[in-house]
Amino acid sequence: MKNLIPIVIISISLLSCNKITVEDLQGNWTFTPSNWTGKTINSIPLDYSELIIRKQNAELIDQNLYKEVGELELKDNNISILLDRDSVRIELKIDVIDHDTLTLDNGQTLMRNFQPINAYHEAYELIGIPNPQLLSDIENYTHIIHLYKSLDNQLRIRYSTKFAELEDIPILLERHSSLTQTKVVLFIGKGVKLLELKQLLLVLSQSGVTDIYLATKKSGINDTEVFRDRIELWWDDVVAFRKSLKKATPTSPLHPFLNKETYLDFGTKVISIESQNDFSNLSTITDENKYLIEISVNLSLDQYIKLKKEIKIKRKTNRKIRTSLN
Repeated sequence: MKNLIPIVIISISLLSCNKITVEDLQGNWTFTPSNWTGKTINSIPLDYSELIIRKQNAELIDQNLYKEVGELELKDNNISILLDRDSVRIELKIDVIDHDTLTLDNGQTLMRNFQPINAYHEAYELIGIPNPQLLSDIENYTHIIHLYKSLDNQLRIRYSTKFAELEDIPILLERHSSLTQTKVVLFIGKGVKLLELKQLLLVLSQSGVTDIYLATKKSGINDTEVFRDRIELWWDDVVAFRKSLKKATPTSPLHPFLNKETYLDFGTKVISIESQNDFSNLSTITDENKYLIEISVNLSLDQYIKLKKEIKIKRKTNRKIRTSLN
């Protein structure tokens, strides 16, 4: 069977009598969905916020400030962008263009942006782990964090549009938190280690974040596959990590953090996972006993998510299972 190439086409008829050239399209364009009629092709909306054209390259930034790069083609006043992943091709058919406005016949308008905010964010590849849940199904998430490696293999943390250090995250969360909920979506780039994820989870924990959506893979035109992970760390680990950064001991969050020694009371059984070969140890879990599953940070993120999925299945019949990252 031949691989199907997803394509979204926004149809047009050209109203301008002048032929459009690539030079006409150079620069930064911002989508203005207020004029959008809501037309879609195959029920797939084109849900991007910015289009950046640099010579024959196109960059698309979605509503979660994730940037993708592709090759630009222009033929008969139709823009075609072949993205670098999954052989996804996006075709934009133009209705009208003037110096500062690009209109598509579905009502969507792109305005030339002379003061771009997001154009200089680095494009990076997500870690690529498939998950059944889609980000579009999650309502009212309040925080977006990008954790990825730069071209020179340096770890980068971006909160929305701002680059940040680990110690900045609690301040940013507090500044932008909803009064009723804190839903965090974390985009994870290829090359990020489990230990690096743990460090970010430690600073999220001190802000009272108890679970997180890990964005791991793009899906189709512009959706993202996510895995909902439960954050389970000891408060002593949070304090020790803060000390390693030479920061003051944080105030304990409102939700309880158990001490490991306390949790191990009352006959808790410990299962150690040092490698994927140890996953079979989960078969010893019964519905009656209390368990602590200690997970080594030497696992790959792929192995970690696979393990957490298996633990979720076990929790359907045994709620007395806790994990920790060691």
